[in-house]
Amino acid sequence: MATTFVSVPLKKSSEVDLAKPLSKFIHATYSSGESQAEYIKAAEELNNLRKSAVCRALDKHDSSLEILLRYYDQLCALEPKFPFSENQLCLTFTWKDAFDKGSLFGGSVKLSFASLGFEKTCVLFNIGALASQIASEQNLENDEGLKAAAKYYQLASGVFQHIKDTVLSTMNRELTMDTSPDTVGTLSLIMLAQAQEVFFLKAAADKMKDAVIAKLANQAADYYGDAFKQCQFKENLPKEVLPVLAAKHCMMQANAEYHQSVLAKQQKKFGEEISRLQHASDLVKTVGSRYDEYINVKDLSDKIARALTAAKKDNDFIYHDRVPDVKDLEPVGKATLVKPTPVSVPMSQKFTDLFVKMVPLAVQQALSAYNQRRADLVNRLIAQMRESSNLANG
Repeated sequence: MATTFVSVPLKKSSEVDLAKPLSKFIHATYSSGESQAEYIKAAEELNNLRKSAVCRALDKHDSSLEILLRYYDQLCALEPKFPFSENQLCLTFTWKDAFDKGSLFGGSVKLSFASLGFEKTCVLFNIGALASQIASEQNLENDEGLKAAAKYYQLASGVFQHIKDTVLSTMNRELTMDTSPDTVGTLSLIMLAQAQEVFFLKAAADKMKDAVIAKLANQAADYYGDAFKQCQFKENLPKEVLPVLAAKHCMMQANAEYHQSVLAKQQKKFGEEISRLQHASDLVKTVGSRYDEYINVKDLSDKIARALTAAKKDNDFIYHDRVPDVKDLEPVGKATLVKPTPVSVPMSQKFTDLFVKMVPLAVQQALSAYNQRRADLVNRLIAQMRESSNLANG
């Protein structure tokens, strides 16, 4: 079955020199020696890691995703160890809107913001976007491709959901439209729908029971329907997303009705079989007439038409079963096999912190406060002791 999947474009950023400001802070904070040289080397490595993750074109491959994951993990590990703020260690990051192509008269929408949280949000967005691109590159004709696609779509869904639920609430200003809570929430739902569709394709390829396949397809139709409703008012998403979601909603419903009709035939409910096939036929006709340029349903349409012709012929000559209205039929059940993959740091299994020996700032501050209090206490006790000694001598 020829099908189209939605993938998300990557955000683009301009270069930022991380090495210079970090090295300056390291020189000022840590005494010269082995650890200072080590930290400066780590700052240069971090700068190179950002260039690889953000400033060059990424292949739709695992290895590219791994670089992004490592950079994100490193940002998370870095945050407590340096005083990132506008009046201390100020780093300004510039990112463009992923969906904004720019107009003839102006460039695309971009935002510059002196915040490490903003950088983390944008890198996280790119992790979700690249995961969606890798998933859509998979070969869905074989088992390995289906498993990989389902894994990456669920990862993308989890990443976009994480941006919506946790990351954006920590930002004290509005970001570009692509990272707004509405947009990332919609993207998360689209990815979840696509993961569910992949499980439906796998169940059909594995020739599972028709009752199971029908439930999986119906749940995918539901997810696509919800995503379509959320997308209707999103003018910033590419124009082809809306018709693809509408077509997928109808196509999945048609698949659910088709497999449920097979079940009805097995249970000798021949009228129900015809009613469901008729409904499925109407749904694929809708897709064929409205969304033909986005999704090809010819194979599915032919399969439903053959089954409907055979069912009508058998019923007219043999069974004479009453064909009920589709509204009077039991609704097809639903079964979900997908959920957004939760984001937990470190996201990369191969992550090693470049600044592993550096103590977090809070601990450094607590240590210097402790040293100060200890010195005060010792000085006070020495003063008391001297006073007492003078008294005794007197």
